Amino acid sequence: MKKQMSQKGMYVGAGAGIMLFALIGLLPGSFMGGAIGLSIATHIFGGPLGSALLPRIIVGAAMVFGVLLSGLLFLVGASSVGWLVGYIIDAARRDKTVENTSAIEENSVKKVKLQESNRVDSKIISYVHHAEKGEKPA
Repeated sequence: MKKQMSQKGMYVGAGAGIMLFALIGLLPGSFMGGAIGLSIATHIFGGPLGSALLPRIIVGAAMVFGVLLSGLLFLVGASSVGWLVGYIIDAARRDKTVENTSAIEENSVKKVKLQESNRVDSKIISYVHHAEKGEKPA
């Protein structure tokens, strides 16, 4: 149960990150990647870009890279926040169970002492019983 809530938090955070990426990060990632791709293609080929194939490939690859980077950022960020919230909840639960565990340990120690005293009582009773009959106790 230690990692159960932190894993659930991570999964919820990953789902939220994917949704946020689809709503907020997809278009800006494409725009920023395209702008970077245009800048790279301009530095390589100079001046205004024509309709050649290689500059278009560079711009398209940069747009895909921008979208992937944006998705990674949203997914990892939201998953980390979800995991952190789950870990905090696990820590809060663990503190509560420690108190309960100590109470259970105290009760188990009392039960062991009670069982030991019952063994001593049964030995005394068997000794007295044998003594009344005139036998030697074992």
